[in-house]
Amino acid sequence: MSDEEFPMSENDVYLTQSKSQRDLFEYLASMNVEKGYADDDKAVVDAFLKREAETSTGMFDGIAIPHAISPHIKESRIMVVKNAVPIPWETFDDKDVIVAIAFLIPEQGSQEHLSLLSRVAEKLVDEDNRHTLLNLETSQEIYHWVTGK
Repeated sequence: MSDEEFPMSENDVYLTQSKSQRDLFEYLASMNVEKGYADDDKAVVDAFLKREAETSTGMFDGIAIPHAISPHIKESRIMVVKNAVPIPWETFDDKDVIVAIAFLIPEQGSQEHLSLLSRVAEKLVDEDNRHTLLNLETSQEIYHWVTGK
């Protein structure tokens, strides 16, 4: 896959110590603004929270796929956070989240969003793939798992 098909770099993977879902969203939003992918961190946080209010993005085995769609996001990005401690999150198996694969999409990019989400979700269906992701320790390893590069 080319970078155009998978809008992510190794610099979009973070090992963090967020204390809550909102804390994680604030961190992601600030990183997006800092890197020039978005122009308003509060609007990005609000977009994440709005999506969570519709339906939780928590999956299985400590993984979530939160997404934010906003006119304040200038370009599509995938950012991954592996948290040092589990974060309370509504999931299918009631397990707290350790890894969040976040999709940040401009308002006009929703079709791309669905395609990228589908690619990642396909990998997450397999239990072995989920366990592999959870056991990766470096940003580089996580980047390679998500992108297949």
